[in-house]
Amino acid sequence: MRMKWTCATAVAIILCCRAGIGPAAPPTSGELRPIGEVLELPLEVLETTPTVTVRGVTIWRSDWSFVMQDDTGGMYVDVQRAVEAGIWAGQGTPDEVEVGTVVEVEGDLTPAGFSPAILPRAIRIIEQAALPPPKPFEAERFFSGADVCHIVQVTGVVRGVSVEDHCYRLTAETQGRTFEATLGELASEKVTEPLLDAVIQFTGVAMPVYNTRGELVQIRLYIDHPEWLTVVTPAGDDPFAGPFVPLASLGRFRREPLRAT
Repeated sequence: MRMKWTCATAVAIILCCRAGIGPAAPPTSGELRPIGEVLELPLEVLETTPTVTVRGVTIWRSDWSFVMQDDTGGMYVDVQRAVEAGIWAGQGTPDEVEVGTVVEVEGDLTPAGFSPAILPRAIRIIEQAALPPPKPFEAERFFSGADVCHIVQVTGVVRGVSVEDHCYRLTAETQGRTFEATLGELASEKVTEPLLDAVIQFTGVAMPVYNTRGELVQIRLYIDHPEWLTVVTPAGDDPFAGPFVPLASLGRFRREPLRAT
């Protein structure tokens, strides 16, 4: 079933992923290459916008872009920029490109923002396939952006909740660091209880939020499927029910760290 993304935030993201393999030779046009190998191309090659061909299963889509993943890495396919560049004649992401569709993309590789992306010239539908299993959470990889454009599973405490266009945007914390989780329409419909202070297991497609220098600022998970959101520990009934702690005492010496309850 096609998973439509309706949040306004879905257009503000991106770009993709690195796998830990050695340097690759400049690509030959038309030659099918692993995504991870393409992502290892040096900047001087990327700046020539070489034409590459990659194949993977679609793990996320919007009207103007999609993300594909193979066994070696994940790649952001920027349909909107391809239209603006005059190399894609379609009107946005083809309807046939659904989550779970294996596609072969030929297009121009670009350094993009945080990491390389493809501007498609041709998109071929191959078959339907199961989504790859989520990568287990590793703090160093997750927060450095090494796992962007992959399905990742991470558990965290919800520290902030907002709603935009009927979709939830959450700020969560794990191991003392924060990340964002944006729920699609179907996942948002699953929310029937308060989320603030709840412990949630998130499964989603990791995307980078980056600054004008292409430096990673934040990781954002995109969660389209209701089953990708699991409440581990429900939120308490009263957020003010915990013990009172004087503000002046927070920075003082303690034999044990102060933990939120």
